[in-house]
Amino acid sequence: MIFGIVKSVSDPEKLGRVKVKIYDLHDNIKTEDLSWSQVLMPASTPAIAGTGQSVNLAVGSLVCGVFLDAMMQDYMVMGSLPTKTEGVEDNN
Repeated sequence: MIFGIVKSVSDPEKLGRVKVKIYDLHDNIKTEDLSWSQVLMPASTPAIAGTGQSVNLAVGSLVCGVFLDAMMQDYMVMGSLPTKTEGVEDNN
């Protein structure tokens, strides 16, 4: 599993994608330069044509996932972890 922090939830295509800053990989990358990551939804939701559940991640959520490609560009969020992020300093 690879961990990161959600930096944006404002998907322009309204597909529930998020921008994630991966620990030790995206240290020097601005949020606007991060790619959009898919979020794995449970099999109990159709997640098509406006039906089913929606992604409810928030900026600051600690997430885990995997890269889907060898170039480590296509990240998929597989879950989130409960955490306290208040007081955590962002270097950007």
